[in-house]
Amino acid sequence: MAAEEIKQRGRKLSDIIKAYEDKLLLVVFYARWCKPCRRLIELVLPAVRKGSGEGVVICPADVLKRLNDDASRKHGVSNVPVTVLFRGGMEICRIPGFVEAEELLHRIKGYQRKEASL
Repeated sequence: MAAEEIKQRGRKLSDIIKAYEDKLLLVVFYARWCKPCRRLIELVLPAVRKGSGEGVVICPADVLKRLNDDASRKHGVSNVPVTVLFRGGMEICRIPGFVEAEELLHRIKGYQRKEASL
C-alpha cells in the first residue's frame, strides 16, 4: 500500500495536523519559485509516497498561500524547503533544505518501527 497524498483544498495546516494526528504526517513547506522545492515535490515525494506504505500522509504546503502564514510562523519556517514529520499532532522531526528520497524514507521507516514496537 502506498502513502496517502492530500491537498490542502482551502484547509488550514493546523486543521490538517489535527485531522491526521493518528497517522505519520509529512508536511513539505515549499514555494513554487524555489528550484530545490520543485525537485522535492516533483521527484522525491512520488518516490516517498510509493515507498513509505500505509499510515503515512503527505501534505505539501505552499508558504506563499495566505492560509499557511500562521503555520509557517508557528513552525518556524523561514527558508524553504523544510520537511516536517508530525505524529499525534506534534512535530517529531524536521529536515531543512532539499532531502533525497532515500533519506526521507529511512526516517519514515524508523518512526514506523518505533510505533510498531509500542
